[in-house]
Amino acid sequence: MTNLTGIVLITAIFMPGMYIYLLLEKMRKERENEIVTGIVRGVAVSTGYRWFSLYTYWITPVCIQMGFTLTMIIVYLLMAENAGGDGAKLAAYAVLFFTSIGMLGSIALAAVGYVRLVSVLRQAEAD
Repeated sequence: MTNLTGIVLITAIFMPGMYIYLLLEKMRKERENEIVTGIVRGVAVSTGYRWFSLYTYWITPVCIQMGFTLTMIIVYLLMAENAGGDGAKLAAYAVLFFTSIGMLGSIALAAVGYVRLVSVLRQAEAD
């Protein structure tokens, strides 16, 4: 694979991947807002439903997002190892590095977000 072909291929994989990642992030944020406020599409919901939403509608996009990102990391690693030119290898390793850093940040934010949501729901039960 030539440098140009490799870089074009990396870009062709990265751009839709980033779109999917951001779409999942938007879904997660929307569910998070619903859990915190207790309002889903303008209707107040019970604390029980908010707990249900946490474990089904919030954790699911988070897990899919992490699994998708891990898959992309593996793809970029394989592309970097099999790239024919130095430019393509450099591009693949750069995307691999930033995707890995992004995944670590996402894991940290998801953990903090989960703890926050549990705290909000416990407080709602106490009130």
